[in-house]
Amino acid sequence: MSKIQIHIVKRLLIGVLLTLCLVGCTGLSEKPEQLAQQEKAERPIPTLDYIEVLTGEARAEEELPMVVIVHGLGDQPESFVSFMKVLKEKVRVILPRGPMPWGEGFAWFGRSTKGNWDELSPGMADSAKRLALLLARLVGLKPTRGRPILTGFSQGGMLSYAVATAYPETIGLAVPISGLLPKPLWPAKKQARLVYPQIRALHGRADGIVPIVHARDTVTHLQKIGLDATLEEYPL
Repeated sequence: MSKIQIHIVKRLLIGVLLTLCLVGCTGLSEKPEQLAQQEKAERPIPTLDYIEVLTGEARAEEELPMVVIVHGLGDQPESFVSFMKVLKEKVRVILPRGPMPWGEGFAWFGRSTKGNWDELSPGMADSAKRLALLLARLVGLKPTRGRPILTGFSQGGMLSYAVATAYPETIGLAVPISGLLPKPLWPAKKQARLVYPQIRALHGRADGIVPIVHARDTVTHLQKIGLDATLEEYPL
């Protein structure tokens, strides 16, 4: 992807934030039960590093909407900080850092070989869990209005799908950009006892890295099992 396309994607992310940062989502008063049970049963998972940005002259002690932006392969959270300056609304923006060094940036999992997206499933599932735990901890520590909004590009878009389907009660809205969900991670059915977020996916029809057909297949499956998921397509 060219630098111009990356710039356009980042501007699109800001557009998403401007539109969604004040969306009212169902409150999350405590850590979701499924995460609490898993933490008791398994070894502790290392905490992810992140950057926090307060926009619109917000104060840290204020109850604020939380928007989480997940970077893509080889990127880093620092590259998004300057884009936050255009936000006039008061928002707590969380920019997590991928756990794996990758070139001059970081990654959340490896790269697929010859478009074999299914092989990414184990690493994607691990990072999705780590993100979900981070969000649950942050909501417990910081005064938050409603559930967090989760968005991201490429690998960040994939993790937006993954968290929304595997740990639905940690977020109120997912906006995957240029992402997909590998079939091994597709939920077989909608769990009646869980409250799922809305999923509003965005994808470019000319995307040569993550072909849009995979986003279409992902959203179609999620719709079939009863999730509130849509896909908006762009020419880029």
